[in-house]
Amino acid sequence: MACLGLSWELGAASGYAAVMRQIVLAAMRQGHRCVAIVRDLHASAPLLADLPALTVVQAPVATASRIPPVRVQTSYATLLHNRGFADPQSLVARLQAWRALFQAFGIERLLARHSPTAVLAARTAGIPVLHYGTGFSIPPARTPWPAFRPDIAEDDPRLAANEQRVLATTNAALHQLGAPALPAMAELFAPLPTALLTYPELDPYPRREPLRRLGLPLTSYGTPPRWPASPRRPRLFASLPVNDGTRGWLDILARLPVCALLRFSGPAVSTGPLPPSLAVADGPVDFAQAIADCDAVIGYGSHNLVCEALLAGKPMALIAQNPDHLMTGERLRALGAGIVLPERPAADSADRLLALLESSGHADAARAFAARHADAAPRAGIATTLLDLALAAGRA
Repeated sequence: MACLGLSWELGAASGYAAVMRQIVLAAMRQGHRCVAIVRDLHASAPLLADLPALTVVQAPVATASRIPPVRVQTSYATLLHNRGFADPQSLVARLQAWRALFQAFGIERLLARHSPTAVLAARTAGIPVLHYGTGFSIPPARTPWPAFRPDIAEDDPRLAANEQRVLATTNAALHQLGAPALPAMAELFAPLPTALLTYPELDPYPRREPLRRLGLPLTSYGTPPRWPASPRRPRLFASLPVNDGTRGWLDILARLPVCALLRFSGPAVSTGPLPPSLAVADGPVDFAQAIADCDAVIGYGSHNLVCEALLAGKPMALIAQNPDHLMTGERLRALGAGIVLPERPAADSADRLLALLESSGHADAARAFAARHADAAPRAGIATTLLDLALAAGRA
């Protein structure tokens, strides 16, 4: 039996740990030992703490850098620049920390999600890697990596220049460790066995290379939804970000003729008095069941939430906070299955939400997506497929 490492280095939200949980359960059934190396111990605890055979430790993550961040991210290269790939000494320290964890726990194979430093460390240590995740965290194998934004052309010189800076940092760190240089940043991920947890319509990048797309594993967890008693109103499931725009979204939902169940992604929120048409979920709520019960979804741009909504045939209003949210939002809009809203409510946000609920076009497009994927392989088996791919990588 093998000792498997599961890494989560970048990104937020509990969806990372939810997928990890399913993989760990599949691995435990086969007798493997697992170590989860996670970015956020607090967010992971509700999903991983009850697995007695699992060791959970903090991932080595980049902290404040002495090098100023890129203010407007243009590609995955600028994301890496802002997440610890701008300073060779910082990168070396984290690579050494990852390798120390691998050695301390005897990790033989790594299942890496949104974990560029962990992937690089594993490769320098000779540990086989399965690279998996949504489309955003697995950019196409080309140089330079494609832009995050549609208004940036493929030949925009900023893309190549940004990537060259990150490549120089990466190779300087590899040189200090006595490891071979990368000829291009695309080589960080390109040689690895890879699995995309998304659907062709939601992949943010145009791809030329064939990749294995598995779809979204079963990730929903929590208590059954408890809806407000407003039977004649449309039901809206709202998974809202916690920031200075939260109060504005609550005010809009209170004015709309809806029955809304609210779930907050982040620290506890003091909502104050709410009208009877709104209810706040006390703790994690079963997303899949809540979405099955509702007429539409509004939420921050979590890829998992978007997939759950569309697989249930429900239209969605996506609140975009980050580049990956904006890219997912573009795909949602192109499908005609939803709308994209700003992080903080705009003057027309209430009218646009009402139009989403009243229009049949968005709902028809969402149901069409669900119908296209109705015959896909069972989602309950995706975690086992990921495990099998990781074990096969170790035997290659």
